[in-house]
Amino acid sequence: MKKNIVLIIIMKEQILLRISMFIKRGEFMKTHHNLYLLVSLLLLLLFAAGSFSLLSTEIFAYRRLNETIQSQEDVSLPLAYVHTKLKHASARGQIAYVTKPITCLQIKEKETVTYLYYQDGYIKEITAVSSYQPTFEEGTKLFQVDAFTIIEKQDCFLFTVEKDGKKEQLSIYLYGKAG
Repeated sequence: MKKNIVLIIIMKEQILLRISMFIKRGEFMKTHHNLYLLVSLLLLLLFAAGSFSLLSTEIFAYRRLNETIQSQEDVSLPLAYVHTKLKHASARGQIAYVTKPITCLQIKEKETVTYLYYQDGYIKEITAVSSYQPTFEEGTKLFQVDAFTIIEKQDCFLFTVEKDGKKEQLSIYLYGKAG
């Protein structure tokens, strides 16, 4: 038992001697300095990773919001165009719902007639002189949509636009109609 205690004391002294030599040669300070450097670099890496994840999350959220707004505009913009077009002419009785040769809205001006209709996946518009009946294939493509319907009930029009599974409707009451 005494031999074990003596052995432990000798080992303790050798360890203390090595530590003191380690400290005297400056190796302890170098190791300590390396530890501070390592901790600083780890904190910098943690900050960079956090910043990157925050930035990527913000970019993803912005992209998703932008896609939502864009898809909503795809159905609301054609209806806004129709509303603006009809608002200008509705009070003067210049609008008629025509079903032949194609279902469309006919907006009469002094010397011209504008037709607003759906054909080949597009909402189209064509303006012609009042005395001329245009071919509807010549129309200007305004908006690409999946479906565009016009329903007339008395002096009220119901417009429906559908694109990419989204559907929106617009009801417009006309004070006077062409007839």
